[in-house]
Amino acid sequence: MFNLRKKNLSRSQVTPRTILMDNPHHEWIREDKLVFRFFKEALELLIETDFLKLNSEKELCFLYSPGRYASTLPSSNKYNFIILYPDMIAQVKSVDNSIALATLFHEFGHLINDHHSDKRSALIKQIEADNFAIKYKFEEELTELLNGENRTFEVVKRLENLQSYLESLSLDQ
Repeated sequence: MFNLRKKNLSRSQVTPRTILMDNPHHEWIREDKLVFRFFKEALELLIETDFLKLNSEKELCFLYSPGRYASTLPSSNKYNFIILYPDMIAQVKSVDNSIALATLFHEFGHLINDHHSDKRSALIKQIEADNFAIKYKFEEELTELLNGENRTFEVVKRLENLQSYLESLSLDQ
């Protein structure tokens, strides 16, 4: 849990604000008001069951590093890590940061589905993480993001999954 012993916080007392304010690894987030607001609002978008699952056993920890977009690391005993790269932070600070939200919710999907201990294919894990972002209505942003990527087998299959979902929405109307 999020420093529960140190802070004497119960699970119900862990909030987006405590996650961002109490973790020393989040100093880089606290230093920039736009970045802080983005992460606070993103965490507030999570429904309670997803928020609790992400924060019940380990601290959610956002790390900044050179690279591209974002990724998760196998969890340690204390943290669930999401690594954020410069292009992701540029998206966070943009006027329309919905692509950054879609990326972050995709990464939340990897943690929610415990993909680091999962032996299934990378493609299945990517689609499951996409589906978590879709649950929060980021299907158009994921499609836009993937359309900007090289057309690898994985990207094509993920786009097909998104297209199927979008078509099913149009059939419902």
